[in-house]
Amino acid sequence: RWGFPDRIASDNGKEFVDKTGFANETIKGFELLSNTQKSHRWTLLKHDMTLDYILAEQGGLCMTLNLTGDACYTLIPDSSDNITSVIDQDKLQMQKWEIGNFTSI
Repeated sequence: RWGFPDRIASDNGKEFVDKTGFANETIKGFELLSNTQKSHRWTLLKHDMTLDYILAEQGGLCMTLNLTGDACYTLIPDSSDNITSVIDQDKLQMQKWEIGNFTSI
């Protein structure tokens, strides 16, 4: 079976981090990434809608910038569900570690 080692060596090989601490920091990083991504996505969409409203008399943002077709389409993918899924799987794995059921990742 493959699994996560109980301890992980750092770059210099002298310091170690336990697996739970490492997993906790990884989860925190993913949560920050997810929240930041959501915030950026909403901010960009609000700005796009605001500019479209302000420029409505001139035909909107796309007409003002002379954009047509796909060039005018605003797509900001929301992958926060994917990140949330990774976080949930990491938390599940940590629960297995805590109860001593060490399995492959």
